[in-house]
Amino acid sequence: MGSNEGVAVRDIPGCPLCGVEGRPLYSDLRDRYWDAPGSWSFSDCPRCGHIWLNPMPEPEDLPKLYGSYYTHRPPAPTMPSPVRALAIRAAFVGLGYDAATSVSRRLASLLRRVPPLWDGFAREARFVRACPGGILLDVGCGEGSFLRRMRELGWRVVGLEPDPRAAAVARSTAGVEILEGPIEGTDLGRDRFDAITMSHVIEHVRDPLRALRAVAESLKPGGTFVALTPNAAGRGRRVFGSAWFHLDPPRHLHLFHPRNIHSLAGRAGLAVTRLWTSPLDALRVHHISTALRVHARFDLRDMSWTPTVRDRTFRIAEYGIAAVRREAGEEIVLIATKGASL
Repeated sequence: MGSNEGVAVRDIPGCPLCGVEGRPLYSDLRDRYWDAPGSWSFSDCPRCGHIWLNPMPEPEDLPKLYGSYYTHRPPAPTMPSPVRALAIRAAFVGLGYDAATSVSRRLASLLRRVPPLWDGFAREARFVRACPGGILLDVGCGEGSFLRRMRELGWRVVGLEPDPRAAAVARSTAGVEILEGPIEGTDLGRDRFDAITMSHVIEHVRDPLRALRAVAESLKPGGTFVALTPNAAGRGRRVFGSAWFHLDPPRHLHLFHPRNIHSLAGRAGLAVTRLWTSPLDALRVHHISTALRVHARFDLRDMSWTPTVRDRTFRIAEYGIAAVRREAGEEIVLIATKGASL
């Protein structure tokens, strides 16, 4: 065990997923967005392509990486445009929420036929279908905004948040049950939840296999698990390398490829029903990664930037590329259920 500017760290020479000795990938990286200490490096696996932070912070020092993180304050209220609000409502109809009018049924059918539109609006419910009376767990719930939305859609909701400051914000703003602690060490109960979601969380977890086993154990038979995570095999990382927006040292401990996260889910006792990559985030990826190439820093506290023509062109091109090379999207979306063996 060593120290990285006051953060206790441990070398992880072998791939955390398959054990093969890793290769140095990126080095001498500092926090680009907040104020975490340390100079950080990533390794990658020559067999499965997994990328991990190496050395990796010890569990007791992980809070030092989140000192000024965005989840420590209530979210700013936002109001979608009337057109976007209508499309979101239609996507909810397509997922089984709300009574459907003829207009919303037609619009939901249209969204289903255009994957980029469906992806953009159905993710407001993280692709989770309605389940009257069901109970949903959001792992890494942050300040609780997703919990509030799903409660409005009829779910009984529970949040799990390892960061005490974020958990306190979620309790005060969402007014729902918030469990506090890491998923690997929290008793969630067996066969308790009808749905479990992890949006951009598994890349922060020190032991992703143990985390997914906890999901599999606490998910009811027939329940739904949805995970969204950055795609290390995507176009953004290939174009921007160490300046890729989603690299996010030192908070992102793991970065997955579609194939290795599919395999990991199976090892954990989950049966993957659908997996795809989405270019939706390519606009933000291009804008911020371009800034990182020049300045090595971007202030995520101010997201009022206006997309450039190049940002928009990059995303349009990525949709075209992803139609041919399905691993090209910036984000992995994985949907699974409990495996037959559990």
